[in-house]
Formats: sequence, structure tokens, C-alpha cells
Amino acid sequence: MILVDTCVLTRLADLNSFDRPAARRAVLAIREAGENLVIVPQNICEFWAVASRKTGSPTKGGENGLGMTIPNIVQWIEWFKRLCTLLPESTDVPAIWESLGKRHIPKGTAVYDTRLVAFMQVYKINHLLTFNTRHFKQYPITLINPKSVGTVWLLTGS
Repeated sequence: MILVDTCVLTRLADLNSFDRPAARRAVLAIREAGENLVIVPQNICEFWAVASRKTGSPTKGGENGLGMTIPNIVQWIEWFKRLCTLLPESTDVPAIWESLGKRHIPKGTAVYDTRLVAFMQVYKINHLLTFNTRHFKQYPITLINPKSVGTVWLLTGS
């Protein structure tokens, strides 16, 4: 199983993203290799938050979002749930998240990354597909940058 970080989902949905082709290639290559891509409820919440915010930089009145309508957001979420297996919320996540927080001291939005790692521990997932590899370096997981996925990945499985 490979957990898909929300940043990959947002790149898939952002038709103007420079990283969209890499996200698409990675997802397709990983699926072709027979790997199971998974998401968790937090991914859905994070995507909704980013997708519903205004586009553009905050200095110009934007909110670094995708500026989507709610029906469009719902369509993308349904597509993500067809592309990936949606794992259920787990009552074990809060305790693991708190333990990881005490050990790694995340601040600001990094607390959400720590929560994804807690899901990974609950479900015994070792691989994370993310563009934000530096956000997760302190955790004992295997990071897969979509830009590095290609023929070599298909042949070696990592």
C-alpha cells in the first residue's frame, strides 16, 4: 500500500499545475505496477479546504487555493475514491498522532503531516507518495516523489 499525500491530489486536480504531469505519470505507473494507492479521510478534508479557497497569492487577494465550486470539489473527491482505496477513520490515530507529536514536535501545518504518519502506522503503510518529501524526512517511512517515478520504479518497485 502507498498513501497518497494531499499535495499529489491537489496537483492532479489543478489543471494549471506545473507538477500535474508528474503526479499523473506517478499514479498511473504505480497502479500499473499493481500497487494499491490509498487515501484517508484527512486527505478528503485537506483537499476540500485547498480546493475551496480562492486562487492566487495572499499578497494579491488570493488564498493559495484552487477556487473550485463545491460540485466540482465533490466530483474530484469521487474520482479520488475510485482511483484510491479510502481507508476508514481509526480510533487509534489520535493516540499515535499525540505520541509522534511529542517525539517530533511539529508546528503549524506540519501537525497534519504528522497525522498522516499516524494513519500510516495504524494501517502499517510504509510508503508515502508526496512532492513534500522534506516535510516527512524525520519519520521512518519510505518517501516517493512523483517526479522520480518512472520506468525504473516500475522495474524495481521502489
